[in-house]
Amino acid sequence: MACVSELMSSYNLYSAILALKLLGLAALSTIQPFCTPDKAIRASVSDLKHLTPFWVIAAVYLATNPNPVTALTLLRTFVVARIVIALGYVLQVPRKITDCASCVSFLVTGYMGGAVVYYYRNSL
Repeated sequence: MACVSELMSSYNLYSAILALKLLGLAALSTIQPFCTPDKAIRASVSDLKHLTPFWVIAAVYLATNPNPVTALTLLRTFVVARIVIALGYVLQVPRKITDCASCVSFLVTGYMGGAVVYYYRNSL
């Protein structure tokens, strides 16, 4: 079983991966044949809209002492989903796959947010 500090280390690692992916998308806009600036901007805006709530909610979620296996699975699932979405903006990934990945990332953040509200429900 992972302890809280191991979960926070995983959170920090996956947050850094997501931040580097966001920076990488900005760099891709300079490579015209590979990714148009418009696609890179749309991918960056999408990431900013989804990563910000994730970073906040995931950090608070980890403070609720969740099941370590569940927490790690949620973190990893979110990261993979956001990478698939970014690839959808840059490459010719079928729309159904990117839509599914978007839904998965939304559900992961929603689940963690719901778990936080449930954990702190007595504080209302």
